[in-house]
Amino acid sequence: MRSAVYTLLTFLWMVSIFTTTLFSQDNDKIWSKIFIDQNTIDPGDPNYKWDPPASQTKTFLLGGSGITVNPNFRSLPTTNTTQSELSVDVAPFSENIVFASANTTNWPVSALFGTGVYWTLDGAQTWGGSDVPPFGSNSGDPASVIGNNGNFYENYINNPGGQGISVSTDNGATWSTHTVAPNPGSLADKNHMMIDKTPGSPYEGRLYVAWTDFGGPNDLDVVLRYSTDDGVTWSSSINLSSFLNAVSHSQGVNIQTAANGDVYATIDFSSYTEMVWIEFDNDWRTFDSDDDALVEISTDGGSSWFSVWERNGVDERNSHEVVDITTIIAGQTNVQVRVRVIQPGFDWWWTIDNFAIYGMFIVPVELTSFAAVIAGDNIQLNWITATDLNNQGFEIQRRTGDGEFEKVGFVPGHGTTTDIQTYSYVDSKVASGNYIYRLKQIDFNGIFEYSDEVAVDVTAPLEFALEQNYPNPFNPGTVIKYSIPENGFVTINVYNLLGEKVTTLVSRVQKAGRYEINFDASNLASGIYVYSLKSGSFNSVKKMLLMK
Repeated sequence: MRSAVYTLLTFLWMVSIFTTTLFSQDNDKIWSKIFIDQNTIDPGDPNYKWDPPASQTKTFLLGGSGITVNPNFRSLPTTNTTQSELSVDVAPFSENIVFASANTTNWPVSALFGTGVYWTLDGAQTWGGSDVPPFGSNSGDPASVIGNNGNFYENYINNPGGQGISVSTDNGATWSTHTVAPNPGSLADKNHMMIDKTPGSPYEGRLYVAWTDFGGPNDLDVVLRYSTDDGVTWSSSINLSSFLNAVSHSQGVNIQTAANGDVYATIDFSSYTEMVWIEFDNDWRTFDSDDDALVEISTDGGSSWFSVWERNGVDERNSHEVVDITTIIAGQTNVQVRVRVIQPGFDWWWTIDNFAIYGMFIVPVELTSFAAVIAGDNIQLNWITATDLNNQGFEIQRRTGDGEFEKVGFVPGHGTTTDIQTYSYVDSKVASGNYIYRLKQIDFNGIFEYSDEVAVDVTAPLEFALEQNYPNPFNPGTVIKYSIPENGFVTINVYNLLGEKVTTLVSRVQKAGRYEINFDASNLASGIYVYSLKSGSFNSVKKMLLMK
């Protein structure tokens, strides 16, 4: 039965653990690379900045480990930015028109630009665009499409934490920006977008955006919205994954359209299955039939070990094994894993290059989302963990500009649990400026890991403001909030009804921003007092009541 939204919605889902090893068969490859460590990378290496020749030979190599495509280069090469998680689309009416996007930062990283956009109108001979989003900074996760009408559509996580879209009707020269969906409560993440490109389809030109809601009525489920007016307005959210019964959350959605307006969605969902993936690859080294291999686990910090998998004679060619260790490590907090390969006269532990091992248990805390939003005068950090293992807690770290990270707070963890946990922290000591946050997750044994970084741009207020103190009446303490739109000397005094100054709360130069100050009136008698804010030509006065 055909609905007004779509005629067919097919769900495909899978849980997968995989690894891919790519071996070069072509000495003429030109790879585009991103600077990882300025101390070890040679900026003069031609692989890091490459101008494509006027004539390009297109090469497609199909090998046992995958497909290699040449030439391979950055569409907008620079030496001081990063580009990752790319998305690309080709115009349905011309293969010479290509629209792409990427998550971008400066380098060395101190700020998240968001979604950079790039386009070519002449078959990749020349490129336009920018690493800095022309439609304003955002939280990235790019998805690019071109419609039959020639419009460029770019989907991303907007600030603060919802889904946004920007549209260009003139090949990237100008952009309009719209909200697909607001922040559902914590974050709208893991998004994808598609447009119906089928000529004659009853829904030709309809935009579809899908993502995972963290927070709100569709918490941890994939939802979809659609637009029939080039992204200006959007439908309400349609839950696509509630029936999947994912142990943690559904994610990794990918949307595609087909004839007659059909819409297809693929969805990943996590299941908490703990596995070790073992891959034998003989492109580098050949195993003989006398070789032995085994995987061992310790649950007491390495004092004792026991085997969970072994093979006598691993004369294999590009094969793999998967070992499920869910029940073995259930409830354990100090799991270690080692791999052993034995050849006649040799005995290796862990260091065989062509041995790959992957285990979710190696990471003690599975962080599924981390976002920062502006909440009034504060910055609120929200994050979710799918599992906690030996988790003492999170140290909240902050830096501004090119400065160093510093600790600004700590949130206790939940030890070991397989339940989803939601955490938050409010940073109230901020003025206007750009702030970078990260989490330092610390185990009870002192082992720690850093999260990805999130950026927040706090803009200065547009005008002076002196707010009413709170609480009011008060005894003996109260809070006074105020805003200044420009740098300048600020004075806040408190007077009694006779006009006598009883105290000075602020008397110094301050940067533009929003502030609050605590007033302790323990040494004053009950009554009405007046407080004033002066900065430049601005002067404001308010009354407050002290009742003891």
